[in-house]
Amino acid sequence: GRQAASVVYRILVPDRVDGQTHVTLHRDSEPLLDWHLDGFTITGPEPFRGRALFGDNFPDWAERHLDVESAEAALALARACMISSGRAMHLDDCARAIDVPGTKMGVCHTYSETHGAQSFRMVGSARALADASDVRRASLDSDPDRVQLFHRPGPKS
Repeated sequence: GRQAASVVYRILVPDRVDGQTHVTLHRDSEPLLDWHLDGFTITGPEPFRGRALFGDNFPDWAERHLDVESAEAALALARACMISSGRAMHLDDCARAIDVPGTKMGVCHTYSETHGAQSFRMVGSARALADASDVRRASLDSDPDRVQLFHRPGPKS
């Protein structure tokens, strides 16, 4: 087995086009997972084909059908897919976690019944990282002269 502290994942989840995208996960620089998604359903390859990432008990399926390391990677990629969907939302219209359209309470700490109404966003804080050469460094940068905020037009009335 591997040493738990030595794992590095690189995950790529491009924006969806007509609800579809192609996501990849590398572990320690080696390609490991390569999924095609339609919404949050994996359309290929096997053994993932037809699996819904949410609402279909994907974590339990992964832990029952995959080895420990593969299940960990699959769950990391599934979480990245969920988080990435926020890029398609106009989150500045949502003051609290419970205001996010389509929110499924209970999927994480922020979206729990206990914390959803108390989890406030920092409106205007979404960062534009699409053109960043080093997304990790750009996402951690706190210098206001270098940080590019993402300004998406509000919903049309």
